[in-house]
Amino acid sequence: MTQAQRHLQAAKNMLQYCSEWIGPYPYPAFTIVDPQYKAFEAAGMEYPTLVAAGTFWLMPQGVRFPEDVTVHEGVHNYFYGLIGSNEFEEAWLDEGLTTYMGYKIMEHYYGQGEGAVLNILDLQISFLQWDWAVYSALSRHDIIMKKAWEYERGGYGVFAYTKPALMLMTLENYLGADVMQDILHQYYAQYKFRHPCTADFIRLVNQVSGQDLNWFFDQILYGSSTLDYKLDKITVRIKS
Repeated sequence: MTQAQRHLQAAKNMLQYCSEWIGPYPYPAFTIVDPQYKAFEAAGMEYPTLVAAGTFWLMPQGVRFPEDVTVHEGVHNYFYGLIGSNEFEEAWLDEGLTTYMGYKIMEHYYGQGEGAVLNILDLQISFLQWDWAVYSALSRHDIIMKKAWEYERGGYGVFAYTKPALMLMTLENYLGADVMQDILHQYYAQYKFRHPCTADFIRLVNQVSGQDLNWFFDQILYGSSTLDYKLDKITVRIKS
């Protein structure tokens, strides 16, 4: 399979999954541009109905960075292009939601629980595992709710992309996939082309879930605390 075919299939997967989980893609075109080698700085960027992907020659099938870039930039057409989040002032609403959907799409079509980002020889790593490893090293370094230009060096990628995506995965595990899908459907239906803010998203989550989840968002969006597990005791019971 050529690189072009890999990008094309990833785009088809992304559009199909987002149509089911968020809402219909309303435009008649979706264009993928793969920048030339000497213009690689232009790779990995989204524009309405057009994305700049990025790959390298002889990329093994088990190294799925070409697919991930196409999926991630494509999902931006929903949260950046259709819903119109303000990536400068509330970056997590765009990058975080996009990264979260990227986890789900890559696992659904490529990962099957493991190996979504790397599946080569005996090494299998999912995007969720990859990002968790990055986040865990910097978890107390900053918070999500900052303007893009206020993050310290290196913080933007973790606290605009990774931590929000992990937060949303936690929320899905807490509420259930069906409720989370309903939240995204309602978010799309109510706020497309309306430029919602964080308060709008939280209000919608509370409404759809039927719960007051401000305690959840207050801790994760505005705090830097992390769960610290430890083994307290082990009890063995033998059944007769």
